[in-house]
Order: sequence, then C-alpha cells, then structure tokens
Amino acid sequence: MKGALPEIIISVKSYRPWPAEVWERLFPQIETLIGTSLSLLDDRDPLRRKVDGGKGQGAYISTFRGKVSSNNLGGEFGKSKMRFMMENERWPGRCENYVDFFVEGQSAKKIGLAALEGMFDTLITELTPFYLVADVKKIVFSRKASPPYTVLHHSYELSGVYWLTYFGPKYRSFFGDERFRGLPHEWTEDGGVKLKLGEDPWSLDDAKRRAAEKALGELTFASYGENKKEFEHVIPWPELLEGDWIAEYQRREAAGIKPWEFG
Repeated sequence: MKGALPEIIISVKSYRPWPAEVWERLFPQIETLIGTSLSLLDDRDPLRRKVDGGKGQGAYISTFRGKVSSNNLGGEFGKSKMRFMMENERWPGRCENYVDFFVEGQSAKKIGLAALEGMFDTLITELTPFYLVADVKKIVFSRKASPPYTVLHHSYELSGVYWLTYFGPKYRSFFGDERFRGLPHEWTEDGGVKLKLGEDPWSLDDAKRRAAEKALGELTFASYGENKKEFEHVIPWPELLEGDWIAEYQRREAAGIKPWEFG
C-alpha cells in the first residue's frame, strides 16, 4: 500500500463490571505485547503523569466518587503512541462498558500485527466482551446507523464484521454455529467465536466484510434496512449482563437503588 498506513482501532464492548484488579492484570500484558509502557492515564492523574511505573491505575479507573455513575478517561502507551479512551460504568446497564484503542498505521506495523492480534485475544480474556472488533478506524467509523437513526446503538444493531471480530458466547448462540462455518473463524475457550478476514486490515477488500455480515444476517448490522425496532435483530442488553452481576443487577433495580448508591 502506497502512502501512510491508516490508523487502526480496537474497540471493546462489555457488560461485565471492570473492577480495579482487571486493569492491574491487563495493562502489564499489553505493555509486554507492544513493547512499551503505559505513560499516561488521564492528564488529571498525577501518578501516571509522573510515569513512575507504580501501581494504582486500576483503582483510579474503577473508583467512583460521590454520585458519579461512570468514569470517562483516556491514556497512552509511550513510544508506541497507542492511545485509548474508555467509559467504565459503576453499574453497567443500558450503557455498556467500552474501551477503544487507537494506533497509528506505521506504529501498528512497527509493533507488529501479530502483537496486536495477541492484544485482541488478551482483551477477550480480561474484559469479557460481548463484541470486540479491530480494523482500520476510517472503515469502522464509516458505518452509520440505519435510518432513521443517527446514533448507532447495539439495542438496534451492531456496527459490523471487520478484520478481527469477536462475538461472545451469547452472540455465537444467537447467530448459530452453522452460519460461522463458511467464514474464517475459530471457537474461543470462553465459548465465543473469533473471525479473521485477512492477513492485514489495510489490504482487506471491503466486500469480504460485507459478505461476512450477510452470511450472519445483515439486519443485525449497521447500514442495512431501516426502521429497526429495539431488540428486533440483536440480543436485548439485559440478556448480555455477565456472571453474578445478572442477579445483583436485578436485585438492585427492583429495590430502586441508584448507581451511585452501590457499595
């Protein structure tokens, strides 16, 4: 490919709460994979601005102060210039937990696509996503909500199928194994499924992305159809809650407990 390589995005969506220990495990693994350390975790955080390599980033991300129901912040991994933005919910509900990683094309090439795919696999293990994708950022951001909606939300549709795509166990069951058999896939240890459509995201023909979406059922994805009803072509978000959080969520909701009142 001639010219500068386009930026890559790795985007994670999950309905499992992300406590401090998740980040304490995850960040060192990412640092090892990409060969550079976390150098910034939100410019309001003095610990990481000093770049002392100390612990405490997990608590910073997952401590909710006062009536705050979510923490929104970002960071960067040193020389790799890999950036990330996240929203960590105190009470994952209609709003899911998400984190988006961004890496410039040349940096991605230097890090190595194998390392980025290793990071993708690590995110599956540590963040328990129901949906995780990696591809050229411009391609991912070009997928628009189906009309008449202007904001893409997984209560109506998922964004798409990309260079790397992971569907959690519930979405694997939703689509059915037979639909994946004609696609380049591998079953994951957690019961989900991972698709890899090509050797690299930059040379991937968009027709392969579209063909994969059609094979799985195009109305589940953005840019197909119109006037979709909530949950008509996707899994309702309450069914995407994970682990012990399901019963606890239901108990707290029934009791009318507000997110900021959670202990």
